[in-house]
Amino acid sequence: MTLSDDIPILDRPSFFDGQRLTAADLTAVQAFHRELRWLHNRSLHSWGIAFGYAVSGLKGDRAVQLAPGYAVDCNGRDLIQSQPLTLAIPAVAGASDGGSVTYYLTASYADDSSLTPQTQSGLCGTAGAVRRSEQPDNPLAKPRRNRS
Repeated sequence: MTLSDDIPILDRPSFFDGQRLTAADLTAVQAFHRELRWLHNRSLHSWGIAFGYAVSGLKGDRAVQLAPGYAVDCNGRDLIQSQPLTLAIPAVAGASDGGSVTYYLTASYADDSSLTPQTQSGLCGTAGAVRRSEQPDNPLAKPRRNRS
């Protein structure tokens, strides 16, 4: 059922009383659970839209509305759109035969490096990222001409 039979090497972090924890220790815990969830998702579930992600608009509109939703990509990663989104339809000429143009809406996992983290100042002059949104990369409207 999976596209990839790669089993990640998972080392579960553990701690002891009195241990000083660093950001790397806590990030390792999150990474362990995230990788385990992704393995579960791609091994036991199909990828695609689980619920939501309804697209609405009227003929002739210059934008469509994308409803909140949850999906899983082929690597088992969660795609969570928690807020409605309005997407502009790119201005293109119709097909050469006068027919319509088809668009595909896609959503893809937003890697941490592409996200803008919420930062916060810490004690002793430190500062850093404290939260990253799990919003997927904005779905893209890709024009494709009908071949009928």
